[in-house]
Amino acid sequence: MVVSSDIELEEQFRIVDLNKDGFIDAEELKKVMKNLGMKHSDEEISLMMQYADINGSGKIEEEDFMQVMSEYLDSENEETLDVRDLFDFFDSDKDGFISQQELQFAIKEVLQDSISAEEIETMMRLACGKARKSKDAMISFRDFQLLLEDVGFTA
Repeated sequence: MVVSSDIELEEQFRIVDLNKDGFIDAEELKKVMKNLGMKHSDEEISLMMQYADINGSGKIEEEDFMQVMSEYLDSENEETLDVRDLFDFFDSDKDGFISQQELQFAIKEVLQDSISAEEIETMMRLACGKARKSKDAMISFRDFQLLLEDVGFTA
């Protein structure tokens, strides 16, 4: 889910603030993140809580939540742009997918070395196996993101 406004963040805050006290705890923060399509470990949620919990109460006020989430989403958007730039480098025909030929060409450009068709086929099988496999063995942007996450790539 892409958050396009503070109104959406406010709505998410209110959805998980079940007792309507104007605060959310770590479990509620985890629900917000899940609702926004982001999966985080308990450790990551704990770090976010420490950063956002200004007074050390173990809860985040709505105002602090809005500020922290805006900063967080800005950094996520920057990361997505970096991944998009990388994807666009591979997607030379700009059709929104990376084909075997495009992958082979991009790898040759980067490595300045030839790579066999068999090696490219293996890479495509691995890429499509790690991400959702497209019917025509093409890698979509979302597949590319999933693949990079799986191999631990951080922009």
